[in-house]
Amino acid sequence: MNGDWDRWSHEWRVKHAAETELASLMRTIRARRAIVGMRALSLAITVLALAAVAAALYHAASVLELALGFAVAIGICAAWIIDSANQRGAHEHADEPPAQYLMLRRALCVRRIRFARLVWILAALDLTFLFPWWRGGVRYHGLGFRLVHLTSLWGPMALIVGAVIAAARIRARAVDELRSIDQHSDTG
Repeated sequence: MNGDWDRWSHEWRVKHAAETELASLMRTIRARRAIVGMRALSLAITVLALAAVAAALYHAASVLELALGFAVAIGICAAWIIDSANQRGAHEHADEPPAQYLMLRRALCVRRIRFARLVWILAALDLTFLFPWWRGGVRYHGLGFRLVHLTSLWGPMALIVGAVIAAARIRARAVDELRSIDQHSDTG
């Protein structure tokens, strides 16, 4: 009877350890995918910021607007390059064993904080160009809610404000998780 109990106990422990290891591995895979997703999102928001400037440059009214637009486009590209260089280290622990999960989650939180910073920089650069462009456009087209206003003023403004708010929420969640990870690391 005791031999059966030992065998059953051993089988249960082996099965339980395998399930726990699989769950840790799945969490690590999800964290790695989230880091890759943040990289893709950074590229997408950069392309969107450049597209807004490019669309406005197509309708630039003066040489000053053209020069400012090109300077802002160069600034957007530079911000993205710096952000890309900073995020290269986020994958360092992605292929580590599941025991490194907390380090991977920490890297993801740092990546999200940097993403929020990138969004804010891109929004500031876009607005640096778009405010003077909008001022000239309002002077020419007037202020209202016709299609020209929705596509060139209110739509981009809503997108920029929405992106800034979403980035603030992403950053707040990342900072909270980072504090939790740091507290867990300090007690563990």
